[in-house]
Parts: sequence; C-alpha cells; structure tokens
Amino acid sequence: MRRLLGPLLIVAGIVGFLLLAGQGIAPDLVRGLSFLFAEQEEGKTIRGSAWVIDGDTLVVRGQRIRVAGIDAPELDQPCITPSGMEWRCGDVARAALGRLVVGKTVDCEVSEDDQYGRFIATCRVNGRDAGRWMVNRGWAMAYRRYSSAYVASEVRARENRRGVWIGTMQPPWEWRAAQK
Repeated sequence: MRRLLGPLLIVAGIVGFLLLAGQGIAPDLVRGLSFLFAEQEEGKTIRGSAWVIDGDTLVVRGQRIRVAGIDAPELDQPCITPSGMEWRCGDVARAALGRLVVGKTVDCEVSEDDQYGRFIATCRVNGRDAGRWMVNRGWAMAYRRYSSAYVASEVRARENRRGVWIGTMQPPWEWRAAQK
C-alpha cells in the first residue's frame, strides 16, 4: 500500500491542478487513470446514464462495463437465417441493449474487473436485470465459462426461437477465437 501512496498523491495533485486551473479533465485522461482506482470500485454500484458499445458492454459514468454472465455476438459477427441468408446479429444485439438502457438510469453492481480494464457487473434498469433481459430475448448467450445464472433463460430463448436462435450462429467465444 505504501508503494501506491506516492503515485496516487501525484495523480491527485495533477487532477487537482487541472481542476483549479480551470482546464477541466479530459474524459480520456480520467478513463486512462481509472485502473488506479479499480480495486476501490469492486463491490460498489456505478449508477448513471449509459451508452452501448456492443451487446454486452456499456459505458456508465465513463467506466467500461461488461455485463456479467452473458456473451453477445460481436458487431461484425454473422448469423444465418433459416433460408441461409447472413445478417449482422451483433449489430442487432447492440441495438437491443440500447433499447433497454438508453435514456434510463442504469445501476451496475461491480464484482470484478477483466483483462481489458473493464468492470464486470450485474446491471439493472428499473430493477430489470439487463443480462437476463438480453438472454431471454435471444440477443446474448449465457457465458457458461463464468456463470450459470442465465442458462435456463438461454434454453427457453432457444426453444422459442427468439433473437439469434431464429437461425444458426456460432457462439461468440468460438467466433472470436476463429478470427485470431
């Protein structure tokens, strides 16, 4: 802890100087320094308006948040209709999450952070679990590698041919691995 005290005081001094000088703080600078405070955020709620990056990632109060327990198709990931036509299901998944969160207050309970510097969190909109909402509608899969919370929801969505389950899709984690 003592080794962190010096760098934290320096950062606090720089931030204070920028504020007092009337310059404000560039959002990119704050996001760039957020990793210094990541441990302090775990177990806390980040609350505010959100914008959507993709079907399982939001930005709330300048923090990138991965919705816990789900994996949505990537933006450029194709899905196949029953007639064999390709469509960009990741774009539709992003739009679906946007319909749920845009213009509303989102409460995200942080559980941890990931290797990309995002917080992993269960997010709610008006008490509704965003991860469950996405999986119920077939716009995301239960991310079984990390959680079994939404497996039953995924099974129901698949049985009812909702969202991506209207046709066929490769699980997002497999599609990402194949792109490397």
